Amino acid sequence: MSDAALALVMLASLGHAVWNALSRAVTDHRDRFYTVVNAVAVVAFAPLAADLALRTAVPASALAWWGASTVLEVAYFVCLARAYHAGSFLTAYPVARGSAPVLAALVGAAAFGQKLGVAGYLGVALVTAGVLSVNRPGMSLAGLRARLVGPGVGWALATGACTALYSVTEAKGARVMSPVLFTYGLFVAITLGKAAVDRLSPCREPYVAILRAYPRQAVVAGVFMFAGAALVITTLRTSDVAAVVAVRQLSIVFAAGIGALWLGERLTAARAASIALIVAGVLLVRG
Repeated sequence: MSDAALALVMLASLGHAVWNALSRAVTDHRDRFYTVVNAVAVVAFAPLAADLALRTAVPASALAWWGASTVLEVAYFVCLARAYHAGSFLTAYPVARGSAPVLAALVGAAAFGQKLGVAGYLGVALVTAGVLSVNRPGMSLAGLRARLVGPGVGWALATGACTALYSVTEAKGARVMSPVLFTYGLFVAITLGKAAVDRLSPCREPYVAILRAYPRQAVVAGVFMFAGAALVITTLRTSDVAAVVAVRQLSIVFAAGIGALWLGERLTAARAASIALIVAGVLLVRG
């Protein structure tokens, strides 16, 4: 991975951590809030997308990757919500994030013939171990085993699989058209898909009411979410899928920093050790 690609993914990871920190203020209707955030991004970046659409071509081959990415992104949200419903956040989130780099390495090798080498695969393993242990009070193997067999793990693994697969389809799409325009089309489709899924939920809180309750969070999160996604998809155009997915886990490192400096959370020794594993893994993947 080049220095420029690493910088873009790191910037995207920081943005991901910021908008996730902002969304923590939303205690109710969080699934519908994410739909609002996607919609805000669609409105905010419509002028840019219109300009790109007038100046760049959209080949028919991109539509298949756009459609596949949409299905996988919506499935990601559905699987993650189910994982949270079946188990705890502290189990589901690390498994979903930790499994993604491993699965991306396998899928990237199959789809592009991308091989990271011994150091790269070791880096993926370190990132995975760090993510899985980041919210554990200790670093014991028994604790990790308990996490891997806990409730909701199946849905969490499905979430990680969706991440790995949509990273590949988005890389394919970004290689045949403008990555930013591809990202915008994806956000439009995800917003519509999320709205359709929301109709199956017992919650009927109007989107306008959620936007009025959390205007700052929705706007800032929408901008950061789209910008981060566009940066990652742009990087996927030329970089190994597994490396990009692994480096994206730096969002956990940034989130820990935001939690300690902004939200008053305590940085324990175990969490610091997990963060060190993630950073070491990213350095190995970076090469």
